[in-house]
Amino acid sequence: MHFRNYLRAVICYAAGKTINTLKSIVSIRALRIMKLTAILLTITLLQVQAAGLSQTVTYSGNNIQLEKLFTVINDQTGYTFLYTADVLKGTKKVSVHVKDATLDEVLNLALKDQQLGYHIANKTIIISRNKEAEESKPAGIATPPGEIKGKVLNHKGEPLGGANIKVKGTTIGGITNANGEFELRGVGENAILEISYLGFESQTINLEGRTTISVQLKLVESELASVSVSVYTGYQQIPKERATGSFVTIDNKLLNRSASSDVLGRLEGVTSGLAFYRSSKTEQATLNIRGRSTIFAEVQPLIVLDNFPFDGDINNINPNTIESITILRDAAAASIYGVRSANGVIVITTKKGNTNTPPQVHFNTNVMVGARPNLNYFPLMSSTDFIEAEKIFFSKGWYTTAENSANKFPLTPVVELLIKKRDGLMPAAEADQQIENLKQHNLYDEFDKYFLRDRVLLQNSLSISGGGNNSRYFMSLSYDKDKNSFVRNGFDRYSINTSYSFTPFKNVDINTALLYTNMKVANNNPGINDLVSLTGRKYYPYAQLMDENGWAVPVNYGYRATYKSLKESQGFLDWQYRPVDELNFADNTTQQNYNKVNIEVRKTFSSSFNIELKYQYEKQLRKDNNLRSQETYFTRDLINRYYNPTGTIKYPVPLGGILDQTVAELEGHTGRAQLNFNHKWQQHRVNVIGGFEVKQLQQRSNLSRLYGYNDDIVTSQVMDYVTKFPTNPASTLTAVPYPRTATSTLDRYLSYYANASYTYNDRYVFSASGRFDNTNYFGVKSNQRIVPLWSMGVKWNVSREEFFKTDLFDQLALRATYGYNGNINKGQTAYTTVRYATVAYTGALGATVVSPPNPELRWERLNMFNAGVVFALKKNVLSGTIEYFSKKGKDIIGDAVMDPTTGLTSFRGNMANIKGQGIDVQLTGKIVSNTFSWNATVLFSRATDKVTNYTKAFSASALVQQGSGDVSGLMTPVNGYPVLSIYSLAWGGLDPTTGDPLGILNGTTTNVYSDIFSKTTRDELIYNGPANPPVIGAFRNDFYWNDFSVSVNITYKAGHYFRRPSINYGQLVNFWAGNKDFVNRWQKPGDEANTNVPAIPGQLPTNLNSRDLFYQYSSILVEKADHIRLQDIVIGYDFDKAKWGRLRCQNVHVYCNINNIGILWRANKYGIDPDAIPNGDAQVLPQPRSVTLGAKVDF
Repeated sequence: MHFRNYLRAVICYAAGKTINTLKSIVSIRALRIMKLTAILLTITLLQVQAAGLSQTVTYSGNNIQLEKLFTVINDQTGYTFLYTADVLKGTKKVSVHVKDATLDEVLNLALKDQQLGYHIANKTIIISRNKEAEESKPAGIATPPGEIKGKVLNHKGEPLGGANIKVKGTTIGGITNANGEFELRGVGENAILEISYLGFESQTINLEGRTTISVQLKLVESELASVSVSVYTGYQQIPKERATGSFVTIDNKLLNRSASSDVLGRLEGVTSGLAFYRSSKTEQATLNIRGRSTIFAEVQPLIVLDNFPFDGDINNINPNTIESITILRDAAAASIYGVRSANGVIVITTKKGNTNTPPQVHFNTNVMVGARPNLNYFPLMSSTDFIEAEKIFFSKGWYTTAENSANKFPLTPVVELLIKKRDGLMPAAEADQQIENLKQHNLYDEFDKYFLRDRVLLQNSLSISGGGNNSRYFMSLSYDKDKNSFVRNGFDRYSINTSYSFTPFKNVDINTALLYTNMKVANNNPGINDLVSLTGRKYYPYAQLMDENGWAVPVNYGYRATYKSLKESQGFLDWQYRPVDELNFADNTTQQNYNKVNIEVRKTFSSSFNIELKYQYEKQLRKDNNLRSQETYFTRDLINRYYNPTGTIKYPVPLGGILDQTVAELEGHTGRAQLNFNHKWQQHRVNVIGGFEVKQLQQRSNLSRLYGYNDDIVTSQVMDYVTKFPTNPASTLTAVPYPRTATSTLDRYLSYYANASYTYNDRYVFSASGRFDNTNYFGVKSNQRIVPLWSMGVKWNVSREEFFKTDLFDQLALRATYGYNGNINKGQTAYTTVRYATVAYTGALGATVVSPPNPELRWERLNMFNAGVVFALKKNVLSGTIEYFSKKGKDIIGDAVMDPTTGLTSFRGNMANIKGQGIDVQLTGKIVSNTFSWNATVLFSRATDKVTNYTKAFSASALVQQGSGDVSGLMTPVNGYPVLSIYSLAWGGLDPTTGDPLGILNGTTTNVYSDIFSKTTRDELIYNGPANPPVIGAFRNDFYWNDFSVSVNITYKAGHYFRRPSINYGQLVNFWAGNKDFVNRWQKPGDEANTNVPAIPGQLPTNLNSRDLFYQYSSILVEKADHIRLQDIVIGYDFDKAKWGRLRCQNVHVYCNINNIGILWRANKYGIDPDAIPNGDAQVLPQPRSVTLGAKVDF
C-alpha cells in the first residue's frame, strides 16, 4: 500500500469514517502536513534505533577488565548492567575480538570460565555468580533464595532511573534503569531494601515475602521550594530560588484535574491571582490577573505558547499536549513582554521528549457527560400567569395599536382569540375553552425536549516520545468530538503536535516544532437567545412546537397570522415560522485550520555563553458558511417581503437559497535573536539575556452574500442592489440588503530587551529587566512610538544564612519588585481615522470620522510594586507564599468632553489614571502524612481597582444603566470608584394607593420618574459595589491511600454585586418578555407591606418607559453576589505493572471527575447563581454539572 493511502486509511479508522468521506474531514493540505510529520517521525525513530538501540556489538581488545567491556556494550546497545562489587571480585581479564556479534555471543565469550552468569530483563543485564560459585562459598554463609523485581518512581509518579537499591546488611544491590526498573537475585523473603536518590527522601521497604514492589520517592522537604522547580518565562528558565518576580506554576498533574476541552478553562480554581469573570453576555469567561488595569484597552492577559505570543483562536490549543503553565503576575516577571503585559502573562509550555530515552507511548481517553441546561433557572412566567396578564391588558385596550398597525405586528393566539370573541367571529364559550386549553401547553418543556440534550464530549490523545544521545522527539495525535447541549451544535477537532530536537554538530542544537489543528464547528441551534430575548417577540409561554402526530407547529412570529394566511392565498410563499423545522433546516458551519511552525538554532560557545535564533510562522484560516435554503423562514420571509405579483420584477429577491460567507485569515511572522550568558564563580552567579524581536501580524476578513443560491450546482443570481423596491406589508421603499464588508489590519513590532540577575552566595539575588517597544500603531512623534518598560527586583534567601538556625523553617525568603508594564488600545491612532461605507439612502460612497487626530497619543503604562514572602516549615508541614501588590496606571485611554461645534462631543485619548492594590496568598499543608495522607491548599486573592482621574462626568441615568459584568460599550468611570461598578437609585417603597414604585429625591418620596432620572445628583445615587469580585479563592483537599486518590475543590467569590431581574411591564406587553414576579405584584392597598413588585401601570407602558426603568435600576433589585461553590471532586486509581503482573502496559491511571457540582452557600435568597445572572445584560445559564470518566495509559 502506498504511504499516502496507508495514512488516509489510518485517519479514517481513527475518525470512524469511510475513505470516501475523508475529504470532508481533513483537507489535502492537512494530509500533506500529516504525511510530512509522519515521515519526520519515522526518520527520527530510525535514527534513534540506529544510533542508540542496536543489539549487535563490534569490539577488539586484549586483557581488558570486565567493567570496561560492560561499558562498551552499554554504549553500543543501550543495555544497563546490574551487579554488586563482590560479584566481580577475582574475575579474570578477557580478550574479545568480535564484529556484529549478538549480545548473547559477546556475553558468553566474556563470561567463559569466570563462574559468572547473566540474566536479561527488559533493557537490564543482571550479572551474578553461577551455582557452582555459590556452592564454593565457605560454610556458614547462607544463600538468600529469592528474586525481587520492582520499579521506582519520582514524586510525580514518573520512572526514576539511576536510583540506588541495596539489601540492608548485605552487599547485594544495584541501580534502576531508564524505566525506573530493577531486578535483584539472591534476596531473602524477609529482607529489607534501602532505596535512595539524590534530592529525594530515602525509603526502607520490608519485603515480607513479596517478589514485586513499586516505590514512589518523595522530594527532600528542603528541596521542594528550590531545586525541584524552575520558572519558565518564555524567554528563559529561571531556578525558583533565583526568581525575584511574582509567578505561579501549574504542573501537568494539577492541570489535568479538569477535563475541559479548552486549556484556559482548566486553570479555574487552582491558582491564586487569576479570576474568571462570568457576568457577561457570552458563556466565555473573562480572565483577569490581579484586577483591572485599564478602562478601554485590552483587558485579557497575554497568552504565550512555546516562547512566542499566541494570536490564534485559543481553541486551537489541545490541553492534552500541555506540560505546564506559568502565570507571570508582576512587573519583574512580565515586563519582558513589553506593551502587552499590563494584564499579566500566561506562559503555556507543551510536552517535549527526553534524550537517552527509549520510545514511550502514552494514551489518554475520556468521555464527559454534562447535564442539559435547566430552563427553569430563568424566572419566566408560566402559561397560566401569562394568559391572565393578556386578558387584563386586552381589557385595557393595550393591544389596539398593534391590532391596527400597518406593519402587521404579530399578536399571540390568546389575543387573536379575544379579538374573535369581541368581534363576534367566535362564540364566547368556544373562545374561552380554547384559551383554557392553551394554558395546558408549556413552551419550556417542549423547548427542552426538541432543542436541548445532555452534552457528550469525547477526548482522545495518543503521543510518543523519546530520544537518543543527540536527539529527542515528541508527537501527539488528538481527536475531540463535542456533542453540545444544544441539539445540532458541536465541533470536531483534529490536532497534530510534534517537536524534534537534535544536535547535528558539536555545540549546535536545532529545535523544531509543528502544530496543526483542524476544527469543524456546527452552530445550527440558536440556543436560549430567542427564548429569553427582551425584544424578540417570538415565543410565548404556551407556544406549542409539535403536534400529537409529530408535525412541527408554527408560532405567531413576524406578522399577524391573519395577514400571513391572506398573503399565502395570493401566491406568496409559506410565511409560517416553525421553530423545530428551522432547527432541522439550519446549515451554519465553520471550518478552521491553524498551522504553527517553530524553529530554533542554538550555538553554544562555552558552558556560560550561547546564542539563540528563533522563528515562528503561524496561519489561521476560518471559513463561515451560513446557508439558508428556501425552506428556512429567513429566506422565505425575505422573498415575501419584496414579492410584488403586479410589478415588473416579481421577485427582487429571487427564489432559491441565501448563502452568507465569511472568510477570516490570520498570518504572523515572529523572529528573535537572543544572547544568553550564565556564569558562576566562587560565590557569585551572573545571568544575562539580551536580544531583539520583530513581529508582523496581518488579519484579513471579508463577508459576502449570494442570493438565489443552488447548492447542488453551485450557482447564484445576479442582483439589483441599487433600486428601491416596495416591501410588504407597508409598501416601504427599500433596497435589497447587501451585507458585504472587507477588513484588513497590519500590526508590526520591533522590540529590544534585556534581563540580568546577580546572585551572591545563593542568598542575595538582584534582577533588572528592560524593553523598548516600537510599533506602527502610533505614528507622529518617534519618541512616542517607542516606550521604555523596565523592572527591578531583589530576593533574600533568609534560610541560607548562617545565623538562621531553626528547627521551624526549611525555607524562608523575602522578595520585592518594582517596574512598569504597558498596554495598547488598537482602536486609537495618532492619525485621523475614517471609515468608508456606502450610504444606504443614496448609494453613494460616504465617510465617517471614527477618531480625530491625536498627535499626543501615548502608550498606557502600569507602575507595579510587589513584595512577598516564601516559606516552608520543617518537613513541609506548611508552605506557601504571601504577596502584596500595588499598581498605578498612567496615561490610560479615557474620554473627555469636546465642544459640539467641532463636530464631536467627546475625545478619546490618554486622559485617565487608575490604581489598584491587593494580596495573594497560597498555602499548602500536610495534615496527615502516612500510608493515608491528606494535603490541603488554601488560595486567597483580593484585588481592587479605582479610577483616580477621569474628566468626563456622567449623569445619574447613565451611571445606573452601566449594567453589570464586562458588558462593553457602557463604560461610565467615576473618580474614586472601580471601573465597573453597580449604582442604583434610592428606593422609597410602593405607593400604598396605586402600587407605583417610589423613588427618593431631595429626601422626599416621589413617583415623578423623569425628575428622578434628570435631577438625582451623584451624591444621591447609591453606590452598591463592584460588578466583578474583588475576592476570589479556593480550598482544595487531596487525599491519598496507597494507589487511590480523592481531591475535592471548593471555590468562592465575594465582595461584588449584581442586578436582579424582575417584572418589566413595557417588555411584557410589547415583546412578550414576562417575569414570574408578576404573581407577586401589588394588587390592593396593604400589599406594599409584603411585596416590592409594582402594580400594573394605569396606562399602556411603552418600551423603556421611565416607570419600568426606575424600578429596574432601583436599589431594591441589587443583590450581593458572594457565594461558595463545590467546584469539583476528582477520584483516581493507579494500576502499576509492578503490582499487577498481568498488566500489558507500565501504568494505567483511571479517573472520575465530577465538575460544577453546586453552590454550597449564596448571599442572595432568590436562588440566582452570580456567575450566571439572568438579566438583560447577561442571559446565560449556570455551568452544568458534568461527570468525566477516563484513563491514561503508559506503555
